Amino acid sequence: MKILSALYRIPYQNIVGDVGFYIYQQAYPFYAFALVLSTYGFPVIISKLLAELKEERGAYTKAEIIFVSWVSLSIMSITLFISLFFGAGHIAGIMNDPMMVKSIQVVSFGFLFIPIVSVLKGLFQSEGDTIPTAVSQVAEQSVRVCFILLFAFIYYQYGLSLYEVSEGAFLGSVIGSVVSGAVLVFYYLKQRKIAKTPVISSLNIRRSFMPLMRMIIGQGLIFSITSLVLVFIQFMDAFLLYPLLSTSGLEVIEAKQWKGIYDRGQPLLQVGTSATIALSLTIVPLISKYKQQQNLKVVEKYSELTFRLSLMLGMAAAAGLFVMVDLVNKLLFTNASGSNALQILMISILFYSLMMTGMFVLQSLGNNMISILFICIGLIIKFILMIILIPKMQIVGAAISTTACFVVMALLVLVYVRKIIKKPMIIGKTFLVIVQSAFIMSVVLYVERLIFAIVMDPVSSDRLVLAFQVFTMVASGALVYLYYVIRRGVFSVEELALLPFGSKMAKFLPKDK
Repeated sequence: MKILSALYRIPYQNIVGDVGFYIYQQAYPFYAFALVLSTYGFPVIISKLLAELKEERGAYTKAEIIFVSWVSLSIMSITLFISLFFGAGHIAGIMNDPMMVKSIQVVSFGFLFIPIVSVLKGLFQSEGDTIPTAVSQVAEQSVRVCFILLFAFIYYQYGLSLYEVSEGAFLGSVIGSVVSGAVLVFYYLKQRKIAKTPVISSLNIRRSFMPLMRMIIGQGLIFSITSLVLVFIQFMDAFLLYPLLSTSGLEVIEAKQWKGIYDRGQPLLQVGTSATIALSLTIVPLISKYKQQQNLKVVEKYSELTFRLSLMLGMAAAAGLFVMVDLVNKLLFTNASGSNALQILMISILFYSLMMTGMFVLQSLGNNMISILFICIGLIIKFILMIILIPKMQIVGAAISTTACFVVMALLVLVYVRKIIKKPMIIGKTFLVIVQSAFIMSVVLYVERLIFAIVMDPVSSDRLVLAFQVFTMVASGALVYLYYVIRRGVFSVEELALLPFGSKMAKFLPKDK
């Protein structure tokens, strides 16, 4: 799902150009906000409440939880829809682009699907059945991506404006939400047992409605915060970057174009961190499990392993893309414009990976509120740096502000996790080996660049040849990096067994490991 969400932007940008990409990215954070709420936040708290019933720890009945969830989420989603649909003009005014109104209004319809998607996902997940959630999410993204690219192609072929292309693309996102809801309803009807509908007592509902509503909305939003970090960053860029670029001396079209160029970094950031986050999430449930059993030594062990894994993968992605970003930029987005800014942005992959890993660990240890504080501090720093740097440095200033934001959040999380667990999460020797590995990989990549520059025509714009160069460098860089990390004993045999292809990688371990 994450890969689909990141990769479709490449052909989309190729079709509509940087200005068209800017228009799409201005409204995209609103869609992403609705997606996170219905994917991570509310289904988690609903499934938690329903799962507690089985353990006889629940304070409410199943009927009460489902009814209150449906009603409270319906009120919230309709409120958000109305606010966004009728407030689109005001929002577009803040963005300094009145033409964005219709795109924002189309996106607002996505909020109407939050109740049905969240309640059904929570219901299935409380039973330990994650297949409906997985199928609905992949179906949603697949349909969404197909429709976005189809609308982009059709609208552009008929010579309509780039703003109309964006509206068609977001219509595809709404259709994806419809498909997601339909898939979940299909599974619900298919799996529903023939039984009497639970009786809902009006007296009990009156007593439990407000406490349950506060719990579902409040905790659902708290659970969502961690996954919304990147969305908040995109919101700040959508509201501030283009207006600030306009004050830096750029013409209107130029400012939109450079905002679109800067937005090329988003899919690279997503792809660069998706492996780290996915693998970290496989270990985080173990931390929760042993925390409940009060087995603090094992909690320490798995927390430290999660950070080590995050550091290893984040460093590899950040260093690799830092060296190759101009080639990747040209391959994916047709030219190398803005590569200096994107290079700075790629550094944030490392700190974003560490920050997200730390917040997952804090969440599994029951420390949600402190994560919100750290996010607020990071966003304030980004806001201040954007105001100061963008008028002077344009998108380079925006890249610095984002990277600094992630650096601060990562350091705060690392310090706080160490305070809780009373053990450093990143050991000096491990850090040194990973830095050495990244340095060796970077040297290999630079040597390969020189060889390719000698062998290939430097003026050639053949993307097929460029693709061969990029994939050759990625493969060789990854092999060199992994070999050195494993050979130096950063992971033990038992730890590698937790990872994909770990048994094969274990062959490269030194004999004493």
